[in-house]
Amino acid sequence: MTKKKRKSPIGNLLLTYSKRSLASKQDIYTWDEEPYCDHLEDIGSFTDNKKKKERVFSNREKCLLGVLLALLVLLIAAVAYLLYMLLQNMNKPKGFFCLEPHCVEESAMVIKKMDLKAEPCKDFYQFSCGRHLKELIVSPGVAKYGILQGIGGHNFAILRRELATPGHVFKGKNSSAIAKAKMIYQSCLDEVTIEEKGGRPLLKVIESIGSWNISTDPEGGRLDPDKWDLTEALINAHKLGPNPLFGFGISADDKDSEKNIMMFVHAGLSLKHGEMYTNKKTAAKLKKGWLNYVVKLAVLLGAKEDDARQQLEDVWEFETELAKIDERAPSRGNTFERYNKWPLKNLTAIMPSINIKKYVEDMLLGQKVSPDTPVLVYDPGYLIEMSKIVANTSKQVLANYIVNQINQKFAPYLSLNFRIASLELEKVVRGTRSTPSRSGFCTSIANKMAGWATGAMFADKNFEKGHFDKANKMLDGIKEQMRLTLEEADWMDNQTRTIALEKLAALRRMIGYPDFIKDPAKLDKYYEKLVVTDDDFVSNMLLVQKFNLDRIVARFGKPVDRSEWHMKPAKVNAYYSASCNLMAFPSGILQPPVYGPKFPMAFNFGSMGAIMGHELSHGFDDHGKEYDKDGNLRNWWTAESLKNFRKKSECLQKQYSEYTVYGEHVNGENTIGENIADNGGVRLAYNAYQSWLVSHRDTILPGLNKTSEQLFFLGWGQTWCTYYKEEYARHLLYSDPHSPAKYRVNGPLANFPKFAEAYTCPLGTHMNPKKKCVLWGKSECPSGGEGCQKKTQSKRGGFLDWLELDAYDHTDDQRSRENTLDWLD
Repeated sequence: MTKKKRKSPIGNLLLTYSKRSLASKQDIYTWDEEPYCDHLEDIGSFTDNKKKKERVFSNREKCLLGVLLALLVLLIAAVAYLLYMLLQNMNKPKGFFCLEPHCVEESAMVIKKMDLKAEPCKDFYQFSCGRHLKELIVSPGVAKYGILQGIGGHNFAILRRELATPGHVFKGKNSSAIAKAKMIYQSCLDEVTIEEKGGRPLLKVIESIGSWNISTDPEGGRLDPDKWDLTEALINAHKLGPNPLFGFGISADDKDSEKNIMMFVHAGLSLKHGEMYTNKKTAAKLKKGWLNYVVKLAVLLGAKEDDARQQLEDVWEFETELAKIDERAPSRGNTFERYNKWPLKNLTAIMPSINIKKYVEDMLLGQKVSPDTPVLVYDPGYLIEMSKIVANTSKQVLANYIVNQINQKFAPYLSLNFRIASLELEKVVRGTRSTPSRSGFCTSIANKMAGWATGAMFADKNFEKGHFDKANKMLDGIKEQMRLTLEEADWMDNQTRTIALEKLAALRRMIGYPDFIKDPAKLDKYYEKLVVTDDDFVSNMLLVQKFNLDRIVARFGKPVDRSEWHMKPAKVNAYYSASCNLMAFPSGILQPPVYGPKFPMAFNFGSMGAIMGHELSHGFDDHGKEYDKDGNLRNWWTAESLKNFRKKSECLQKQYSEYTVYGEHVNGENTIGENIADNGGVRLAYNAYQSWLVSHRDTILPGLNKTSEQLFFLGWGQTWCTYYKEEYARHLLYSDPHSPAKYRVNGPLANFPKFAEAYTCPLGTHMNPKKKCVLWGKSECPSGGEGCQKKTQSKRGGFLDWLELDAYDHTDDQRSRENTLDWLD
């Protein structure tokens, strides 16, 4: 009995057995051929089992299989595309894209400095800064111009506008402090009066200190060798600002940092640095420029040129003798060797040519002192040798030497011809051939002489509430990374590590500016004893000098004020004070392009964060390591830990000594403290940023196409984009404790495998050398071997993951205990 088959449940699955006679007599499967995918009736039935089955697919089956095949192809393509995008985006930025106007501006700010044709693994400084340096237009009067100097120019533009605005209302109240700052500014701008007076104001100063043997102008007085007294001349000169023969100041006792103490340090050179007199390659050229300058000053003051040149030649020779003993003084890192606490009478014994007791009591404005009064004597060897040279020098040469330093001090405050004379020396030392604009010069003077008043105006106009909040949080993270670094430093023993951690825990900070400048009454109180006018510029300089000296002298016998700032708010700089165990970051530097509350944190950490890490590292560099948590000079290192520290420092010293500028080598010994700070700062900031990313997403700048890590390193690189005139670059090799800008960038990054990771630099390239120097940080590649190469080439990011007081202050000494970020000269 036959039974009609029902339609298949799936419609198209009909099996048809049919036998076809072919030439080969073989059975095959055949497909039903239908033009459409319509549902068909069954047309087949079971027949003889012995016959082979033929498989026939309907049109619907064919359509469904086609769709499935197409979907499979699309799926494979999608997976392939995603894999491709993953590979392409491994080094894409972390976070979320920002197309707000400020993000577009920030991206342009970074891109316009970069040389995109340069190879980052060969010269990252060129890659970061090449276009900026190529397109930068610099005035003939500028010897050095970098990003920090650009911020300084921005700050001065704000100050210039405020100083030029009539009135002296501050926060709704008339402020005498603001009025005094504006009077200093206006007196400086009064060029008509300044030109009318010519050199007469300086001649009066010369007469007041005992005159000299060169000028014939009667207003300058006549030198009487029989009446001239070296002690009196030194007292008068030191009160005016210069520091002939030695420097005197009142500051914290290194070994008892709560107390202020009198101190004597070596000083006395017109050109500041001994090597400028003794370097065989450059001394002759510097001597010619210096002599041309000081002879012109003397002629403008009434001297005959030939006589002035002959007598000032003797002054150069005298200073050269001082320079020779200055060079033999212990280096900055040997604080223990330099420190000597003596009774005042011992100082009298080594300097018999000077009445030290009289000198001290006069400098202290009449306060009486005992011969047993303790004083700090830095480098007594210098003072002993200096005293011998003085004993064998005529009074005429000594008088000319002291007055010549006064001339150089006051020449910038006089008429134009005095300022032009300075170019004789400037073109040799700095390569500059023009004087600064008058408004710029006067803004600088007002800020230097009344910096808290100008700083109050600057801070009031320039910062919104919360501007420094991110900076404080960044500093928290950087300090935490230093804690981890100390704990992980396997070359330190536990005893040394414990004390280092205590010092870190006690480290204090100051960010922005002191609170008192926000209060008009407190600000006026600070300047209440300063008296100035708006029509006598030189007189104002003398009055400000006396005001500053009085404040320094007032420290004597009082505890150290650990809340005192040593940089004014508009200053573009930062410092670490070893005697206070304190970091300070004035508001002047906490601005674009090194810091911005809306900047990507990668850039903030790479720039300002590394600066913060730099200052923190100074607390543990070759100098800072000699002070404990309370700021006292004390050797808290075990012999083994100290040996390891020195070994690691020597690696950095050798590395930087191989760098050259115009064929001359960087002095790795002189720059070791700053190089330790740069290397430590970059690592601390990078690790702090990575820690920050654990709980945050960062901003991605449009068009930059850089990972967050790459942007971090660009932040560091672009902080130091700096133009130098050749003469000044050479001069800085022996006068600046910082390395040249190029090596401040490339040196630390070449030592840091995380940089090589970020830019995929093969091992052995300039920016990823096999040998790396590490002091504060993990030695990721202790042997400099294959471990570095393997790590660098394999580890990649994930996809869409996250400048000074004129009255001598010890803090202004070239071997200062306050380590600064940079000098804006």
